[in-house]
Amino acid sequence: MSRSFVGFFTNRILLTIVVVAMSWFCLTAMLAEGVTAQTQQEINYEYYTDATHTTVCGAKVIACNGRTYVNGTITAYYTVMYIPCD
Repeated sequence: MSRSFVGFFTNRILLTIVVVAMSWFCLTAMLAEGVTAQTQQEINYEYYTDATHTTVCGAKVIACNGRTYVNGTITAYYTVMYIPCD
């Protein structure tokens, strides 16, 4: 076999390995996104516009099933409430 053919064949194999590995990684990442962990408590965050905590501007809930729900604006000013899961 000539050197150019061997080099082409080697590069083709390496490219195939890289493409298969990247495809596997992307598929794994997409499927793992939907997986959530069970928690022992629900966590409720209430967000405020400033440090006085008078005007609510957003909320976030991490439910017992592990899913996170967000509504409004998340700020640095918040309170947290923990609720046990049944």
